[in-house]
Amino acid sequence: MVHFFADSACAYLPPPLGGLHVIGLTNDGNMWHTINWINSWQQRTWQTWGNVSGTVDLNPGAFKNVACATGGDGEQLHVIGLTNDGNMWHTIRFPGSWQTWGNVSGTVDLNPGAFKNVACATFLPGIGTAKLHVIGLTNDGNMWHTIRSDNSNNWQTWGNVSGTVDLNPGAFKNVACAIVGSNLNVIGLTNDGNMWHTIRFERSWQEWRDVSGLLDVG
Repeated sequence: MVHFFADSACAYLPPPLGGLHVIGLTNDGNMWHTINWINSWQQRTWQTWGNVSGTVDLNPGAFKNVACATGGDGEQLHVIGLTNDGNMWHTIRFPGSWQTWGNVSGTVDLNPGAFKNVACATFLPGIGTAKLHVIGLTNDGNMWHTIRSDNSNNWQTWGNVSGTVDLNPGAFKNVACAIVGSNLNVIGLTNDGNMWHTIRFERSWQEWRDVSGLLDVG
């Protein structure tokens, strides 16, 4: 039976273990993983699809949304998945193996409820502990943030971005994020289709700024 993909995410891991890691969710809710390798002749090849749902222990069920990010100084792949019941789950792909699924919704303090969308990014300091930033949107459109310290299962309490960052534009329907320097940049789409941007610095957030209203059409 042919399955079509409903959602996907990707992250790049540098050599020698590197390549473009791709996570895909098929329409039956199963999660799959492949790697686009580049060899010494600058030729690209694809690894066979691997069934994450059928491989990783404590499979929580059908997934509806996925995000992933580099971890472990570039040797690991963090994967965050949302199941159909709105719970959030986390696993790590090490070279040659996967960590058991961990229930983020059941672990992190001040769980805000069912999630509909997720994004993540890793801060790799070079010296010191790497940190996985996770942004989740709950079904009511509120945005939440937590951090996982690398090489541990220590999660920071959920923080309400919608209730903290100035000039909150309203309910969000989609989110993306990336590390720039040492700061977390977050892009959110509100239900009216407008795009907004904020930055999380070490101890503070920049006010929301309207990207849709700032940028000219090219």
